Amino acid sequence: MRGDINDFLGPNGTNTEILVTENNSDEGNPGRQSVSLVNALYYADSLGQIMQTEINARVWWQLHDGGPPYTDGDLATNVYGWRQYGAFGTMDWEQGLVLTNRYPPYFAAELIHNFIGAGDTVVKASCNNPLITSYSALRTNGDLTLMAINKSSVSNYTVNMVITNFVPVGTATNYYYGMPNDNMAEAANNNCDISTNVISGVSTNFSYTLALYSINVFNFVPATMPAQIGGINVSGDQFIFSYPTILGKSYQLTVFSPCASRKMPIICSVVYLLFFMFLLVVSQQALHFQSVHLSGVRSKQ
Repeated sequence: MRGDINDFLGPNGTNTEILVTENNSDEGNPGRQSVSLVNALYYADSLGQIMQTEINARVWWQLHDGGPPYTDGDLATNVYGWRQYGAFGTMDWEQGLVLTNRYPPYFAAELIHNFIGAGDTVVKASCNNPLITSYSALRTNGDLTLMAINKSSVSNYTVNMVITNFVPVGTATNYYYGMPNDNMAEAANNNCDISTNVISGVSTNFSYTLALYSINVFNFVPATMPAQIGGINVSGDQFIFSYPTILGKSYQLTVFSPCASRKMPIICSVVYLLFFMFLLVVSQQALHFQSVHLSGVRSKQ
């Protein structure tokens, strides 16, 4: 697309912003899958894919429809979902304030808030299991988040997470949305909202099982702020979180004696200002050296 724009507009094409609007999984009359967990997986996965590009916005169509649900879409029994209708919206067009009347894409959007936000940095991610997609972000507060989506309808997958050059605290927060949550909505149970769990036993090497048809967001807090910012890499059956030294460089601060003795406050102010500007430049460079690769093995059923 960028190539086509540049071919048509010439040099001015570089100033043209690319946005994705009216995005949804079905362009025709929506069927039962549009208001099912499958569309929630699509919501999260498509956003993760767009995050890897220069596209600056993804606008979902839509918050709620302006009329009753569709009954002329695909309602076949072999299509996943329990609602016997379709909709473009993320909630019921009349009673959307009722929690159980909000559809799975709504909760996927809610889950994204725990994954990435304004000012955060996207970390490259990949996975050699075609049924698991993964995306990562470095939050502005120094936390590292990982969104892992299991698109299998029949199998759980266990992954081993190996963290290098980043020491997390002993616990991590897991935000989850999947079949149990959607089934609670069917039972008119208000516990259908996203689940939040604290995972214990987190270290530089631990395992976790991704439930079938689920979206998981993990939030890892560093035990100490890393000196260099890297990202996540994975090989084999492992997640490997890596924070390498930037371009092989090391940095050292030498304090001027006037600052140490407090005899020259103006020089001290200039020194500290330059130092913090240096840290800002280093941190901005660091945010561009990040990568993720994921893989997993099927758990026994």
